[in-house]
Amino acid sequence: MKLRIAATLGTLLLFVGSVLIYFDMFHDVKKIEAKKITINEDLRAHKSRDLIIQFANGDTLWANRGYTFYKSADEGRTFKKYFRIPIPLTSISFFGNSDLLRNQFRTQDISELKILKSGTFIIFAGGYIFRSSDGGNSFDKVGSLRYFGMGEGRGVLPQGIAEDKNGNIYFGEYLRKQGDFEVTIYKSTDDGLSWEPFYSFPPGKIRHIHAVQYDPYGEKIWVATGDRDHESKIGYFRLGSNDFTVVFSGSQKYRAVSLQFSENFIYWGMDAPSVESFIYRMNRYNQKDEKLKSIGNPAYYSYKTKDGLMLLGTVVEHIRVSGDPYVKIFMSQNGIKWEKVMQDLGLYEGRGHAFNRFPRGETNLKVFTFLNTDKYHNSLIVLED
Repeated sequence: MKLRIAATLGTLLLFVGSVLIYFDMFHDVKKIEAKKITINEDLRAHKSRDLIIQFANGDTLWANRGYTFYKSADEGRTFKKYFRIPIPLTSISFFGNSDLLRNQFRTQDISELKILKSGTFIIFAGGYIFRSSDGGNSFDKVGSLRYFGMGEGRGVLPQGIAEDKNGNIYFGEYLRKQGDFEVTIYKSTDDGLSWEPFYSFPPGKIRHIHAVQYDPYGEKIWVATGDRDHESKIGYFRLGSNDFTVVFSGSQKYRAVSLQFSENFIYWGMDAPSVESFIYRMNRYNQKDEKLKSIGNPAYYSYKTKDGLMLLGTVVEHIRVSGDPYVKIFMSQNGIKWEKVMQDLGLYEGRGHAFNRFPRGETNLKVFTFLNTDKYHNSLIVLED
């Protein structure tokens, strides 16, 4: 009798566990409605839970939850499921479909979507490069990332992907493992169908590539690298050339994760966790750098809207040696005056960093996602004007 009861309980637990695993790994929410929130007496927004902003085109937004992608055609009020990336079942990366695991290990931003001018979708996910020429209805695996996985790296950073005016696409390798390794920028000249090495930093010259971005004013591909002083570089490639020109190097003030461009200046925030961080800009004409504002914590990502408003976010790293415990967003209309408009307490707890992300593409929406923070944890925020 006892054996029969134990067997029945075991079967029941196995059934319940199988149902939970199925819903966690294979069941996607079809529609996500944003909620109106009041941040302070002067600032209101729409908030969508568990969505990572990816791409923007006017009022249309693309976001993801793991490997599942959602589209909003109403400025972020409603998101509808559009497609799921076909990560192979045989790959350990498939577990990235699990909401439970992503939240446990603080690895929510595991996919990177770039929509090309041609309309082609390029997605970096699970250590692979996927391509879709039919709006996400079908995908082809067109490449792999050699520095990906535990102890290796995350393959590419959010602002390590660029498309120039001629439709050429670039991405830079981001590795985490210690040691001196060759680090490469790859290029595709055929709409993402194939990828070839474009430029390689020899072993020991840099640790990894933070940013690869197209500058529409100077028509150059700018690159930012890290992390130690001699590895921190800001430089560029002229279109049609693979000669890398270093403009700044040798200091933590040139350790940048993203750049923003205007007609006369290039802007960045320092990614320097061991010292006080500042926002800098470079004058295009004399290549002199200028310190603009103390932001306390390191800066990761930034964004510039179509009408010229610049947004920059700070990070709280899991081993914090300077700054405060808040993830902050700064904004500037003229590049000189930067104001903090929002902040949230970072929940790093030794499991990843607390930071915010901005979209690729072009929009006038002030949209971003907080990751691993307290009040706005993993929430996609669209600020009202």
